[in-house]
Amino acid sequence: MTSARVLSQPERQSLLKICENLDLGKIVGICAYGSRVGGYFKKDSDYDLILVIDGFKQIIRYKYLEADLHVSILIVDFKAFTEDAFKSALGEFVVGRLLNIYESIIGDGIFHDAESVYKGRVMEEAINQLLISYGDFGFDLRIPLEFFLYEKLRKRAAVYPPALYSYVKTYSGPLMGRNLSSSLAVFSEKAKEAAMAKKVVFDGRVIIPSRSHDGWQVSRLHSVVKDAQRGLTQYAVHGLAGRVSPKVIGKEILSKIGRHRMVTDVPKLLTKPKSLISLEDTILVTDNEDWLRQLVDILDMKSGAEVKVLSIGEPYSSSKLYRFISGSKVKEVVIKKFGDPWSLKWTLLSIWASPAQRKMKVMPFDRLSNEYRAMIDLQKVRIKVPQPICVILDEKILVKNFIKGESIGNVVSSVIQNKDADLQPLREYGKVIAKVHALGFGIGDTKPSNAIVSEGEVYLTDLEQTMIGGDLIWDIAEFSYYSSKLTMNADGVKKIIRSFLDGYLESGSLNVVTAAANSKYLKPFRPFIAPRIASLVRKELQLNR
Repeated sequence: MTSARVLSQPERQSLLKICENLDLGKIVGICAYGSRVGGYFKKDSDYDLILVIDGFKQIIRYKYLEADLHVSILIVDFKAFTEDAFKSALGEFVVGRLLNIYESIIGDGIFHDAESVYKGRVMEEAINQLLISYGDFGFDLRIPLEFFLYEKLRKRAAVYPPALYSYVKTYSGPLMGRNLSSSLAVFSEKAKEAAMAKKVVFDGRVIIPSRSHDGWQVSRLHSVVKDAQRGLTQYAVHGLAGRVSPKVIGKEILSKIGRHRMVTDVPKLLTKPKSLISLEDTILVTDNEDWLRQLVDILDMKSGAEVKVLSIGEPYSSSKLYRFISGSKVKEVVIKKFGDPWSLKWTLLSIWASPAQRKMKVMPFDRLSNEYRAMIDLQKVRIKVPQPICVILDEKILVKNFIKGESIGNVVSSVIQNKDADLQPLREYGKVIAKVHALGFGIGDTKPSNAIVSEGEVYLTDLEQTMIGGDLIWDIAEFSYYSSKLTMNADGVKKIIRSFLDGYLESGSLNVVTAAANSKYLKPFRPFIAPRIASLVRKELQLNR
């Protein structure tokens, strides 16, 4: 419970008596919030109270009292208060005050229950929003509890800027730790409940959304509309609640203007809470302004380093080689952009591969998630892949180390051109794919140019279609038919496929190989393969040697 004991006993008794003397009906709860509880009050600061009345006919009203204590009371009907917690009935105008530290004077239970419902909803909505924004990649994000608090405060301040003053004062200065701990206590409770329900994984501080939970994600439009409705409702409720004398209104306006002008140094966490989010084993850059300069720092290069951008791979590749040069120090990384134009590429490829019932991941963040997750998981079992260095989140960029070596595609081309080529890399590629299949991963795009031989080891360099439960048969078929396109060199095709399958079948499934001979897997490639070569490939896959 975030209800802390800050007020003195005489203060609590005086505030209780003031509320009772209003004689508005049955008091269900009273709590103090704001500067007096947050510790940033001045000598003449008001005591801010929420007074919950059972059956309050006016629903919500402000009451300002100037006696021995200056008190600002937000009076609200109990039912409306509860509905504000459950479904934003008042635009979270009342329950939103329970985001921060507060102290209940009477009615501990109703405030804790409302806070619990509200913060659980805040947490789920924030996770939903991340998944809407970042697709499958959202399931790789490590989200600390602080994010849920600061992200909600950021949104509230955007709707009502004068509130920023109190947020800055609450979460800066000597009492920040106490206030933050109090505000996060119920978020921690809700995270534990979500973990018990298998919605998230929670280690006591950081949440990771669970891929197995099917209750995440609403539409982006629904989310935007909901936030807009809350903002409008909040302003409407503010007008409804604020029916007080012109003198009081004038005092309140001047106070808020003065406080807003005093906000000169807003903590980054209140303006950019996404900076709190991280990844398991990779640096996450959430501030996309001048991301290249940030990358220079990440690579431990001097700020004036020269940057050269070079093409690598096939002409249509979305990856570029970035070479950073500072004196005698040189670092090379691959920058892969999962941009929206490439979504069209994968949409077209999905249509092209549809005769084989092959479905491609199309959306940029889903493909980024596939590649990042595959690299992390495959590294753990010693499959050679590039090392991820960082992710530039909103730019949809993955930065990984550059693997120097020869493309398997070059080996295939040499064989097709009857050049003297070492076939061992093809066998090694087959072995690697078999190992990946044994782990339950389908690679998804096994064309020869997506693997590199470096110092005798085969590295898988393009994993954006790689996923658990992928189509293993497609992997075999794609390599075999893609390697055989636009050629009449039957002997070369035999050497390529036999070398590859020899490696694969050392530990891979015979049934997967023979299933790849099914004519449906040939259909997408038929326009690019001579009939005689297509027939030869199918026989090789059937192991009719």
